[in-house]
Order: sequence, then structure tokens, then C-alpha cells
Amino acid sequence: MNWVQRKVYLYNVTFGLYMLDWWERYLFNILVIVLMWFIFYNSSRYVTEFFKSYDTFGLHSNMVLRASGSTAETVTGSLHLT
Repeated sequence: MNWVQRKVYLYNVTFGLYMLDWWERYLFNILVIVLMWFIFYNSSRYVTEFFKSYDTFGLHSNMVLRASGSTAETVTGSLHLT
């Protein structure tokens, strides 16, 4: 029994899948995959939106304001950390 077979066996024993029929096991695994996809997809959307909103007042907006020659440069330019 190699490493992958041991991990599959451990997964089956941990979740009690060893006592299910083959089609029940596939159904359970599909549900787990859909749930994991849902979690990862929504987490990635949340993280990107969080960093977009954080970057509104961060370094990127300061560089954009300086490049565009906006008058808001005087406001953001005074927020330098020493």
C-alpha cells in the first residue's frame, strides 16, 4: 500500500465512507468537491474585494494621483510615514 492509497483509506475510514456503496461514495465526494469549490471561490472573491477597498487609500492610489497630476496629491502627500 503506497502513500496515496493510505491517504484514501484514511479518508474513507475517517468519514465512514467504507460502509457506503460505490455510488453513494461518489455522490458524497461530489458534494464535498462542490462545497470546497464554493468556499474557495467565495473566499477568493472576498479577499480580492478586501484588498481593492484597502488599496483605495494605499500606495496604488497615491501613485495614480501623482501620475495624473491631481490636486488631491497635496492631501495624500502629507501622509508620509517617517
